[in-house]
Amino acid sequence: MEQRLHPFQDVTQSALDLENASNDIVHSTMSVFLMVVASLAVGKMFDMIYLPPLLGALLVGIAVRNVPALFSVVYVNDYWEFMLRKITLVNIIIRWGLSVDVNFIRQNLVFSSVLGITSATFEAIVISLLAIFLYDMSPGMAIIAGFLLATVSPAITGPVMAKLRAMKIGCEKKITYFVPAASCFDNIFSIFVFSLTSSLVFTRGLLLPALISTIGAIVLGAMVGLFLGFVMTWFPRNDSSHTQFARIFLLGSVSHGVILSMVVLGYAFPGIVCTLIFCIIAGTKWRNDNQKKIDVVAHSYDVLWKCVSSPILFMLVGYKFNLDNLSWYELKMTLTLVIVGAFVRFFTAMALAACGNFRISEQFVLALSLVPKATVQCALGPSLLLSAQKFPEYAENIKVIIYACVVSVIITAPLVEILLSYLAPKLLRHDVCHTLYLDPSVGYAPAKSIDEAPGDGNVTFTQFRSIYVPQLTSPGTVYPRNGVNGTYR
Repeated sequence: MEQRLHPFQDVTQSALDLENASNDIVHSTMSVFLMVVASLAVGKMFDMIYLPPLLGALLVGIAVRNVPALFSVVYVNDYWEFMLRKITLVNIIIRWGLSVDVNFIRQNLVFSSVLGITSATFEAIVISLLAIFLYDMSPGMAIIAGFLLATVSPAITGPVMAKLRAMKIGCEKKITYFVPAASCFDNIFSIFVFSLTSSLVFTRGLLLPALISTIGAIVLGAMVGLFLGFVMTWFPRNDSSHTQFARIFLLGSVSHGVILSMVVLGYAFPGIVCTLIFCIIAGTKWRNDNQKKIDVVAHSYDVLWKCVSSPILFMLVGYKFNLDNLSWYELKMTLTLVIVGAFVRFFTAMALAACGNFRISEQFVLALSLVPKATVQCALGPSLLLSAQKFPEYAENIKVIIYACVVSVIITAPLVEILLSYLAPKLLRHDVCHTLYLDPSVGYAPAKSIDEAPGDGNVTFTQFRSIYVPQLTSPGTVYPRNGVNGTYR
């Protein structure tokens, strides 16, 4: 009689023959499906109590891995797990590219880049030094750990900044735009250093050829991304009947093809660079070439992220977190790296923000927005396990790095989201439209001339008040305002 595989049956050699491809596919499919459904349900409950849904998916994976009754019935093929993480990474890169405001970055290039890159560098240096001198980690692995843990997650701060923009809060000094711009520079720089260091550490040959090969692949990937981006600005046409669907389909298919093919060739980071540049160029053109702009395309990938990619990514990372293999020494080590790094990042960002024209409350929001970790740690951290197979001498260091990634998500993601959601509306200013009403019966006072207009040619209300109002009236003078007397103050 043919033996059938039940999704809740214990994984044994008799029940699941790993040489049998059909059983392997069925069991992996059922396991991933059930864990995704559980992640969505738990994530929804977390969302109801104002916690990030991704934390629920992460805890589902941890529970499945560490509860024997659940772990015995769940099996995910290692190759499937690797490819699923790469597919979710594609969604991250697409959403990242579509969210980049090129015009704002061009106008505020210096401050955005300094805030993102400098704060990330300080955090990475401190984490690397702690790992080297306190925990005897090799310098190469310490640098990898530093820049991997220093990368900020736009998945946490992005929704909060979008809500603040919708509420017209913090837009006067562009706080809600500086955070995504600084995060963009942070991510690009940190992932670049992480990938470059990984290519040098995980090689048995000479370092110089490996370095030249990696940099050459990055340059080639950037050129391919530029070419694909310019092609997508003209195709499909913006006046066709199915423009939005065609753009969604082409954006996803081309991005998946580029990243997965580069992963197979062994050049993961050049694929990320190519896809990111391609999405930025295409998204910049699509913002203004049709009535619906880029909203439909961006919303489609936001829904895909929330319903599919985010549960899969964080559930699979939690599935790697085995508490039985985590000693107290390793737990103390991961907590030290994460907590000290977060404090260094916060105070460094505060110091950098103080150099700008921001109040102390605005500096606090800017600095706090650069602390949370989530997507990059979960997407790139487990990929180090493949390197551990060929370099067993780094196996213990890689295990600690992966555990530190999970701990950083558990600590920083919910804490920062709660603090930002509660404090940011109170600390940032609401944008208020000021209108000055003058009684037509009052004679005109002589105007005060100025030599030149402000930098942008527009006179703001504050400048108008300082130039003209003192000549018109004194505080306390009453003027009719639409038939109602009002006092100017």
